[in-house]
Amino acid sequence: MIRMIRIFGLVAGFLLAANVYAVAPNISGTSATTQNVDDNATVSPFLSAVITDSDSNVDVCITFTGANGVLTNLGGFSGGSGSYTATNVTPGSVTTDLQALVFDPTENQVAPTNVVSTTFTIEASDTGTACGVQATDSLTNVDATSINDAPAGVADSGAGFGTDEDSSFTTGNVLANDTDADTGDTLSIQSVDGTSAGGGLVSIVDANAGTISYDP
Repeated sequence: MIRMIRIFGLVAGFLLAANVYAVAPNISGTSATTQNVDDNATVSPFLSAVITDSDSNVDVCITFTGANGVLTNLGGFSGGSGSYTATNVTPGSVTTDLQALVFDPTENQVAPTNVVSTTFTIEASDTGTACGVQATDSLTNVDATSINDAPAGVADSGAGFGTDEDSSFTTGNVLANDTDADTGDTLSIQSVDGTSAGGGLVSIVDANAGTISYDP
C-alpha cells in the first residue's frame, strides 16, 4: 500500500504542488504452519517474521486472546492481556524484538491432552498511523497441549487423624488438603502401604472419599 502526501510550495510567485508517495510497511516471513508446544513450556512464534519500510519508522501491534498466555522477552514492546505494541521504532530494531518474543501459554486452561489454539495478529503502520490500517498478518498460530500434572499431597494431622495404641480407627478425608492443578481432575487414593512404620495395619476404606483404616 502506498500513501500519497500532497506538498504545496511557492516558487517565483507560482504555487506549485508535488505528490510525495509514502511506502507503507510490509510484514513477511510468517508461516501458516501451526506451532505446537506443551502448556508447561514456551515457544518463539515469530522467529522468521520481518518488518520492512523504506521511508519511515513504524508502529507494530500484536494481538491475541489474552486468556491463552503471555508474551515475554518484550524488548521494545510493551503491554499485556493479549495486546502488545512497539511505537516509533525502526523496521530493523522491531524485527529483532519481534523475532525474540516468547509465548508462555496458560497452564491447565483445559483438561489434560486437550489443546488451546492461539492465533496472533501482527499489524504494522507508519508511525502516527493507526495499527492495522496499512499491513496486517494473522498467519501465526500456536497449539498448546495441556499436560497431566501430578497431584500435590499434604501431610494430615489433628482431629480425625490420631488414636491410641489400643484403638483402631478410620481417618477423616486425607485428600481434603491435597490439590491437583489439572482442569477437571478429581483425587482418589490409589494405594497405601499395608503396614505402617510402627507395625500397624493400614487399608483403604473409601478411595474416593479419602478414608483409611489404621489398626496400631
